[in-house]
Amino acid sequence: LQKFLVWVKTKTNEVNVAYKPAAVRAFYFSIALALAHDLALALAYALDHDLDHDLARSRSRSRSLDHDLARSLALDLDLDRALSYALALAYALDHAHALDLALALARSLALALDRVFEQQLQQLRDQLSSDSGDLKKWWKSNGQSWIEQFRQVTIEHRNIGHDWQFSKSQKELLQNYYDANKLLVDCLKSECYANRQVLQHIEDTLLLPFEN
Repeated sequence: LQKFLVWVKTKTNEVNVAYKPAAVRAFYFSIALALAHDLALALAYALDHDLDHDLARSRSRSRSLDHDLARSLALDLDLDRALSYALALAYALDHAHALDLALALARSLALALDRVFEQQLQQLRDQLSSDSGDLKKWWKSNGQSWIEQFRQVTIEHRNIGHDWQFSKSQKELLQNYYDANKLLVDCLKSECYANRQVLQHIEDTLLLPFEN
């Protein structure tokens, strides 16, 4: 769990965005646990009044040719979604189209950030359509290998897609930790009888690893 929280902090520090660090930590904390995206936004909105963009607007802005800061977050979210589709595809092939669309979007977002990464995503996408025969048969033989390739590429270029292998109890602990931080945010939004320095310290330390 500590390793995961360290990753959340590290990943947040790696992206160059204008949002408050605590809001970005909430974003990555949530998508890494495959939680609903609106759960991430709920905390992000509370932490940063300026974070007033929903996923659709982030993606729309990310397609522009300027250096929109939302592009990096949109790419990571789409990569996480693509990996989820890939894992689901191992059990149900009706996710194939959704996976293809997610890869296409991720590739378009990566185009302005990392050309090598964009090319690798296209190669992975080509593998899915290279066999004109039975996709179910191809996936049965190659699916696990394809997932591992995709995971390694996303870890190498975006430091996302790690297989944390949380147990049920660990997931519950992380959810409780998230909920406790959300409660703190709600308190910060209320009429707290604490000085600004204390309030700022609480906000700055939300969703951070535990210190010895």
